Amino acid sequence: MASPNDSPSKNVPNKTYIQEKRCSNHEVSVHGIIIQEHDPVRSPPNPRNEDGIFSYYHNILKYGLLLRDFQNTTKEGDGG
Repeated sequence: MASPNDSPSKNVPNKTYIQEKRCSNHEVSVHGIIIQEHDPVRSPPNPRNEDGIFSYYHNILKYGLLLRDFQNTTKEGDGG
């Protein structure tokens, strides 16, 4: 005879959570496990450490190539 702990709602070994938050909530509420996540500090970059000349020319090239790609797709008639 099966014990009451073997019911599918109580003992599901292969259950996976798609959303991380739901998994964390389950671990805290059912198992009492609290996992501390290390969040990196999200501060804006220091402008002194940034190479302004490189950034300027990088953006010029990037948007110039993007514009050229749009012109080429229009010329060939295959959309964008």
